[in-house]
Amino acid sequence: MAQVSRDDEKNIVTFKIEDPSGFQTFQQGLSDRRQWNRHPETRELQNICTTNTKHSQVVIQYNDTYIPLRQLNNPREEY
Repeated sequence: MAQVSRDDEKNIVTFKIEDPSGFQTFQQGLSDRRQWNRHPETRELQNICTTNTKHSQVVIQYNDTYIPLRQLNNPREEY
């Protein structure tokens, strides 16, 4: 499963995807977040995005790749 770390000082949540198929599902879901329901890790990410009220930034980590999700309430503005 994914690892979640929260940095309250910087106001960031880092969501580390560990499964290659989870990262692939994440990428597919950038254009249509309903795709995130297809994998347990991205389902967890979706829950974090919808219930996050404290942190302004969510960053996805996969291996050495970091992808910030901006505008959490506006799925059309991901990067």
